Amino acid sequence: MFDDSHTAGAADITAYYQATTPARLVVTGAPGAGKTVLALELLLGLIEHRGDTDPVPVRMSLAAWDTDIPLEAFLIAHLVQNLDWPRDRAAQLVEHGLVLPILDGLDEMDSGLTGTVGQPVREAGGRPSSDPHPPRARAALAALNAYGRGRTAGPLVLTCRTTHYEALVDAAQLRDAARISIEPVPPQEALRYLADRSGGTPRWQTLLEHLRTDPTGVLAQSLSTPWRLSLAATVYSRAGDPIELRALVTPQDVDDHLLNLLIPATLALHPPKRRYTSDDTRRWLTSIARSLQRPDPTSETPAVEPLAEPRTEIHIHELWVIVEDRVIQWEFLLLVPMPLFLGGLYVQGSPFPFQTLLLALWGTTTGFVAWGNEHLPRRLNWSALEVPEFRQNIVDTCKGALAASIGIGIVTGVIVGLSAEAKVGVTTGIVVGLMGVLLGLLSSLLGELEGPPATVAGPGAVLRSDILYRITVGFVCALLAGLAFGSLFGLVDGFAAGLLWGSLFGLTIFVMSVATSAYGRYFIFLLSLRLYMRRALPFRLNAFLAWSYDAGLIRLSGNAYQFRHREFQRWLTSHPFRE
Repeated sequence: MFDDSHTAGAADITAYYQATTPARLVVTGAPGAGKTVLALELLLGLIEHRGDTDPVPVRMSLAAWDTDIPLEAFLIAHLVQNLDWPRDRAAQLVEHGLVLPILDGLDEMDSGLTGTVGQPVREAGGRPSSDPHPPRARAALAALNAYGRGRTAGPLVLTCRTTHYEALVDAAQLRDAARISIEPVPPQEALRYLADRSGGTPRWQTLLEHLRTDPTGVLAQSLSTPWRLSLAATVYSRAGDPIELRALVTPQDVDDHLLNLLIPATLALHPPKRRYTSDDTRRWLTSIARSLQRPDPTSETPAVEPLAEPRTEIHIHELWVIVEDRVIQWEFLLLVPMPLFLGGLYVQGSPFPFQTLLLALWGTTTGFVAWGNEHLPRRLNWSALEVPEFRQNIVDTCKGALAASIGIGIVTGVIVGLSAEAKVGVTTGIVVGLMGVLLGLLSSLLGELEGPPATVAGPGAVLRSDILYRITVGFVCALLAGLAFGSLFGLVDGFAAGLLWGSLFGLTIFVMSVATSAYGRYFIFLLSLRLYMRRALPFRLNAFLAWSYDAGLIRLSGNAYQFRHREFQRWLTSHPFRE
């Protein structure tokens, strides 16, 4: 049972949760109160004290959940996309209850209460009012209430803003769950924090005195969360007069004022090597924030309020949607018409028009496959080679592939031998059979090497791992294609011609394998930016995101970035940048 009189600090959260039955917890608090920080503290504590059979806590943003899919499918997709687990392994973990979902941001699933004309309804303090009937949040809670095994409610942790959670009717809240509410920072603690951060600087003294003499005023109430306290300390750490905050009327005014000064203050505190200007930084971050917005299918006034609450994860390989149409056009031109055009040139001057035409058609076909590929990042986990079961799986696959390939090779050889020379039939059968063995071995090898990663890769490492995967797979497949086509054409045109044509067919496979990489689409995206939206984002985007992380404007979440705080992301999209 949850005791309303119980008070505790962050250090007690792990012990409190482990004593909760069923293991379901709701963490509520004001914007910037530290709900995510407390959830991360719980995550680290559970990992530190985890037993062999305990589930692994995994934090994920609820804003990314399409509630039309089951919670289990959402968990699996998160493990695959954000933590690089292969889908079959992720499904096994979820199926056996070895994942403890820490679901962050129930209040971030819907856009808030709107008036008759679609405009946001705001409270007295200037903040958007909570919707008592948020469609996505209610659907999520219904799924969470049904989540479990038999009559036992499934373990989970949920965070939500206090006003949003309490606006829900009791029937729509999370059942069988304890609740922890984060209290505001006491005035004396806030004053002590700002005094420590100011370092005794004289320009801070007037503000500190004001907070000391008016601990219940608007400004003191506004500076009662860790987020706003750290924001104020950052903004005025090098320059400016903090007492100007006293002229602001509402907490929303305080937020807008501090966020407007955050980027210039961050540039002063963390000077980038590439000399980003304040205007450039704000423009680039705004472009990224807007790329996370998505249409709201439930909106009745799409012309006025067309967006639902945006996603929070910034995946580098998904930013191409900023110039989606341009990227797709360039991909099509480079991957589909180009091989056919080059093949046409070869036909004009080649003494082997049939082979050249076949090469052009082969290149065009692989180009269509590359163009239609999802470009999801892949990786090879070389540590799987050290697992004893790995070698046994490879042996078993070779046995099955060998048996199947012998049969396929014999059938193919007989069919070809009936319409051609016996030598051609025998050679074709051997080549086809050998290709079957090698392809079976390759598919098994790749399946085993796509095992769970030893560590979670960072955002930039995801692209690098993907391109290495595509190069490796492309090289092996190119070798197989080269052997197959080279052997077949070599029977007719001789060894040299077979080597030439085999190399060309193999090279086509290799190029298209690299082109299907997430890195390849990322590169086309950057080129499209330079051609059509040069100022929307920097060409060295990954370097800019790395600096933004070091400077504290964004943070890491698995292999993705997130804005430092959801309020910052929302502010960027709601305050258009003007030159």
